[in-house]
Amino acid sequence: MSSLSQGALIRVLIRQGATIPCGRCRKPLTVDDAVEREHPIPKGIGGADDESNAIISHKHQCHRPHTTGRKFGAEKTVTTANSDIGKIAKVRRLTKAQEESRRRMLARDQGEERPRSKWPKQKMRWRNSFARGK
Repeated sequence: MSSLSQGALIRVLIRQGATIPCGRCRKPLTVDDAVEREHPIPKGIGGADDESNAIISHKHQCHRPHTTGRKFGAEKTVTTANSDIGKIAKVRRLTKAQEESRRRMLARDQGEERPRSKWPKQKMRWRNSFARGK
């Protein structure tokens, strides 16, 4: 195994004439580019942490916007839609909701009493309330 860091190894390869495209934009990486290894399928939603799920991309122009949703040069993140952070949060929300739903169904099957609703019950209203003068 090489004692060079991943970034140093990429710089050596580029200096020797190798053309390495960015995993996102497909533009060639240069010696001056800041690069990062990233996971196309985020680890937080089940992506593997090995070379089958790894690409090298530009750190600021390609990787960060995809991970955080923040555009290059922006002062703050407006939205996390279509970013890895947003996808991971959605998976966690859905998983939590599914677990709660499953727990309630199992409790009902075992004859346990259903927990009281947090919403108050409403009185039945007559359909023809206008005709009855109410």
